[in-house]
Amino acid sequence: MSGGRNPDRQEILDRFGDAAGMTAGEFEKRLDTDDSRAAGQKGGGGESTGHASGRPGSSSR
Repeated sequence: MSGGRNPDRQEILDRFGDAAGMTAGEFEKRLDTDDSRAAGQKGGGGESTGHASGRPGSSSR
């Protein structure tokens, strides 16, 4: 891989930062907090419904 950044990748990162209001790194740190893990509707198993629905074979979709 070359030392320079891929312009398409940089554009994606820039657009993400604009839309999310934070960098990808800041977003990742936020997702790793207790507050973030506690958020969202739970279906009894402790995992948020949205996260579970992304799993292949899920009936929540």
